[in-house]
Amino acid sequence: MSRNLFKRIADGILEHDYDGYFTQKRSASGALGLHPLEKMTAAMRMLTYGIAADGADEYIRSAEATNLESCKKFVIKVCEVFGERYL
Repeated sequence: MSRNLFKRIADGILEHDYDGYFTQKRSASGALGLHPLEKMTAAMRMLTYGIAADGADEYIRSAEATNLESCKKFVIKVCEVFGERYL
């Protein structure tokens, strides 16, 4: 996938991120959580290559549960944002 296409998808999702899932947050200790692009990259790798959630955590360094949730929310957002035009 080209960088421009990925950026277009990511920007569309971030514009419509009403629940704030793809917004980078701080933990209680003040450490930054995963960047939105890391969550989207994990979801894209799972969908594109058909790898399991625990396979994506080796590349992104995120938990399996986070990868599963990211994938679900990513698919929902893609359908909401781009569904009417492309799907």
